Amino acid sequence: MQRLLNAINGVGMLKSNIRVNIANANVFGLTTELNLGGTKYNTALVIFFVPYILFEIPSNILLKKFKPHTWCKRAGYATIPPTR
Repeated sequence: MQRLLNAINGVGMLKSNIRVNIANANVFGLTTELNLGGTKYNTALVIFFVPYILFEIPSNILLKKFKPHTWCKRAGYATIPPTR
């Protein structure tokens, strides 16, 4: 149970960290370095967050179907690129 709580806590921290980093990058000059004037920055955020939201719902449904340790292991392996 403790491992599961640690994993959930870690994922939650990563999720919030990504959101904060995007906002901080904008404050510290991301838009000027990448020439994201007008609505280009907002478009980039939408492109980033739409798949994030769309994949979160099926992920939660599958998490209810599988056991948490099985789902976390499969989701972790799916995101790691194969190396040789």
